[in-house]
Amino acid sequence: MKDDSVYIMKHGEELLGVVVLDQWQSHEWEAIDWRHDHPLVIHSLMVHPERQGQGIGKAMLHASEQLAKAEGYTSIRLDSFSENEAACSFYKRHGYVERGSVHFDSKPKGHERYVCFEKELV
Repeated sequence: MKDDSVYIMKHGEELLGVVVLDQWQSHEWEAIDWRHDHPLVIHSLMVHPERQGQGIGKAMLHASEQLAKAEGYTSIRLDSFSENEAACSFYKRHGYVERGSVHFDSKPKGHERYVCFEKELV
């Protein structure tokens, strides 16, 4: 939060969702065949469980893309746990292209494989 990378969506005082955006990329991503330079990276996009399925994730993703464009980024990159089919499908539906996968030794057993996605901002 001290780096101004945490963005929240609220309705009144109700927290609807949170997204973390910055330029940091994990060294595991170095093997990925990224296609675009100067990316903004989504580290987390979370919607309150009671508000899922209401278009909040889509709105937050769109707002993240608009912020990235306004700040001169050419793409957005992210990774998603490979077994989280809903999240992987969500990103694909919104124009994100699968670029490969990475293995994180730091994650719990059975949760090490993540799919990397990228979207060109035009």
